Amino acid sequence: GRVPTRRALVLATVLLLAAGCSKRSLTLTIEQAEIQQRVSTLFPIQREAFLSRVTLQNPVVVLREGSDRIGLDLEVRLALPLLPEQSGKLTASGKLAYRPAEKAFYLEAPALDRLEVAGVSAAQAEELRRPAEAVIVLVLPSLPVYQLADRDAKERAAAMVLKSVAVRNGKVEAELGL
Repeated sequence: GRVPTRRALVLATVLLLAAGCSKRSLTLTIEQAEIQQRVSTLFPIQREAFLSRVTLQNPVVVLREGSDRIGLDLEVRLALPLLPEQSGKLTASGKLAYRPAEKAFYLEAPALDRLEVAGVSAAQAEELRRPAEAVIVLVLPSLPVYQLADRDAKERAAAMVLKSVAVRNGKVEAELGL
């Protein structure tokens, strides 16, 4: 018969669905190039802080093995009152955070890890650091560095929360769970 075959098919489907539902987490592997492509579209950024104008441009995504933070090497231009405009490089980083409502990853707990401006005194470097740091702290958490697409079943898990994140083999591995 026909009926036992249908019953077996229904039973197999139910078992497969139950097996699929029992898996409470998934791991996304995100290539550096994917993050780089997204981040590049978000710059240049110009903001005011401490009566200064800070321009950030030409980001390069930096992934450090074993870290749960994503780094950005950026060119920076700083215009402070009574000083000529200064140019340099900075490295900022943030902890990868997943926001289910937007199905996107952001950089939270931002930090200015390094600021290099040639030809300025230590006192001037500190004056330049304050507005640069303020802009990093303000801007990084608002930038979606990676957006999930509904291109496969893994990425449809929009209601999940980020359980862990680490850089492994030059890629970001993000574990999402219920």
